[in-house]
Amino acid sequence: MLISTGRGRYGKWLDWGDEVSAFQVLVAAGELICSPYAAATRLIALGLRLPYTPEPVDELILKSSEEHGEHHGARWLYGTPPVGHILAVAQETGRRPADIVARLTELGYDRPAAPDHPEADDLIILSEELDGRGPWLVKNTVVGLSMRHILRAALATGRSPAEIAERPAALGHRLHENANLPAVADEADIRLLATLDRSYPGQRPP
Repeated sequence: MLISTGRGRYGKWLDWGDEVSAFQVLVAAGELICSPYAAATRLIALGLRLPYTPEPVDELILKSSEEHGEHHGARWLYGTPPVGHILAVAQETGRRPADIVARLTELGYDRPAAPDHPEADDLIILSEELDGRGPWLVKNTVVGLSMRHILRAALATGRSPAEIAERPAALGHRLHENANLPAVADEADIRLLATLDRSYPGQRPP
């Protein structure tokens, strides 16, 4: 698999010295259940070329939520990594978010958007569990951001629901156009939304 671009007769076998695309490295890593860094270094050892030089930090940049059994960016293969993940990696490595975005692009992902100057509450707001850690919110362009998440984040940060909704919107997470945010977050509303299959048309509560 490491020197083929696909399976069976649909794959193209690569000759020594051929270049493997960044996307093919991600696909190979997913097939072999290994990190893209491990796949990339092995491909080079086998005599193939890559459009980038593998770096050990790639392991961290491409590592997603272990709690949900997802590793090495497999969840994002056909999308973009969550903004929360980018900010968390930037914080852990001491790099700018723009540097992480640039590296992700080199590694074969669509160019994600990330703020140049993260705010103190960004990791909390972008975390599904509101604990500043993954799993991170993934953009939903169909139904938007869950109102229940906004209300929970408002209570967790001491900010108003409107302020909470404004920040994710700046990071690409939009609230559904039919959602009406209350002025103040209330535990009763959060419990009410948790009992429903949808907090507004098309949206399941987290």
